[in-house]
Amino acid sequence: MRATKISKHFAVDAEDGESLLDQLLTVNEAAKILRCSVASLNRWRLTGEGPRFIYVGRRVRYARTALAAFINASTRRSTSDPGEPAAATAA
Repeated sequence: MRATKISKHFAVDAEDGESLLDQLLTVNEAAKILRCSVASLNRWRLTGEGPRFIYVGRRVRYARTALAAFINASTRRSTSDPGEPAAATAA
């Protein structure tokens, strides 16, 4: 996706004008993508284990890129694979 940067937090897709705000997902939408319960997402937010999230006012939203990063960071080769260190995945 080619984006035109307006500020460090807001970008507009140069091709169709889709903004970052249009790409934000609700908790229910994120749970469907991850195939987990809303309760799991809520718990992960409290413990810091889940995908990065954004507060829009008092509402919680998830960027599609944050869900993709969470999925990539959660990928393992075996049950004994501890994954990458947290510092390497926190970007």
